[in-house]
Amino acid sequence: MSSNDGIGCGKLLAVLGSIAAILGLLIAIFNWLSPFTPVGSSPLARLAQNPAVNQATQTTPAETNVAVNDSSQTGRTVATRAAFSGIVPTVAVTAVPNTVVATAHPPSKATVENQLRVSINVYVNEVYQGQVAAQATGTFSLSSIPATVRFGVIKWKGADGTLYGDDMGGTFSGVHDGANLVVSNIIGDQFYFFPIMNNNSNLDCNAVVNEGHPTQQPAGGVNANSQNVGLGYYKWFSDSNVTVYCGGQAWWWGIRQNSGTAIANVASGTGVVTLDLTMPKATVENQLLVSINVYVNEVYQGQVAAQATGTFSLSSIPATVRFGVIKWKGADGTLYGDDMGGTFSGVHDGANLVVSNIIGDQFYFFPIMNNNSNLDCNAVVNEGHPTQQPAGGVNANSQNVGLGYYKWFSDSNVTVYCGGQAWWWGIRQNSGTAIANVASGTGVVTLTFNGSP
Repeated sequence: MSSNDGIGCGKLLAVLGSIAAILGLLIAIFNWLSPFTPVGSSPLARLAQNPAVNQATQTTPAETNVAVNDSSQTGRTVATRAAFSGIVPTVAVTAVPNTVVATAHPPSKATVENQLRVSINVYVNEVYQGQVAAQATGTFSLSSIPATVRFGVIKWKGADGTLYGDDMGGTFSGVHDGANLVVSNIIGDQFYFFPIMNNNSNLDCNAVVNEGHPTQQPAGGVNANSQNVGLGYYKWFSDSNVTVYCGGQAWWWGIRQNSGTAIANVASGTGVVTLDLTMPKATVENQLLVSINVYVNEVYQGQVAAQATGTFSLSSIPATVRFGVIKWKGADGTLYGDDMGGTFSGVHDGANLVVSNIIGDQFYFFPIMNNNSNLDCNAVVNEGHPTQQPAGGVNANSQNVGLGYYKWFSDSNVTVYCGGQAWWWGIRQNSGTAIANVASGTGVVTLTFNGSP
């Protein structure tokens, strides 16, 4: 029994082994035929997934481990690919999670430092980026490395709203990350300058830059007694000039019409050069009891009040200074007195011009009346002369009543009509004595009426 049992067991094991072999062969055939097996591949399966893989134009082998670093495949089992050879791969490769981390880098930038007194527009690779204000700094992204950075200078705006100055701009090429680009008054080999004027005269002026050059430009007005007036940016040459026209006279800095010296002391970076207009001046001292109008080279300059002093710029050397006396205004609002004025010729810087009651060879006098009577009176000056003038009313018991300025002659007179009666000082109708005690400078003579001269 034991031997037969042993033989029986051996046969049983053999049968089971054959069955297992057959099952294994069937499983292998099934796997080889299946197009959806997760492990390995077969020619049929590969053909189902990629119909073109066996085309004649395919000459390169398939990629190996193409999906190992593909984050979309992380955690999956990916079959190792091989060139089609009919061999069924049986080794599975587990994908490694993506470990490649891209480091973020900030965009490349450049700094633009504007040293000018005006704003600038900035362009990177010809794309507008913005402005940098006067004497400020801006930072701009570079869309490529190297980049091209261009700037255009915005012209100076004058007090009248007009834009003044030459066209001005430049380009930085080959700009890299971190570059510091400085915009100054030197662009390439061209220098620019920015005149600032202080007009210390009492004349309004108009400025012109580089007069006589092809680049000549108007630079706007510079008002009398104005300070720190910018004119804008202009090309600088060794013979540049800034010319101002004031009162019909030209004054200039630099070289104009082959005369003068070069403009110097131009500040580096800003290009600023300060120009002070300090014209020759003359003082007018008015000793009269009325105001005067003053003209320099026939251009009105202003007034000098009674017994005051004024200083006026001379638009040329020598100059002509003329004055006109403003007549005395009576209590009734009427202007009284003779026309009166004069001219100083050949006036130089620092001259002191005195206006008094003596103009040329003509004397003038200014009667002041005290009426101590109870009569209202009317005054007449130089009655009987060709220059006879009414001098207004002098009320009863009034004091210090001025009558105005009149020409003085040896036979001048002041006549008052009071209550129908004529009373006079000086010589009238060949009667009386000359008016004396006329004050020098003012021409004042005081006359008192007590009811009789």
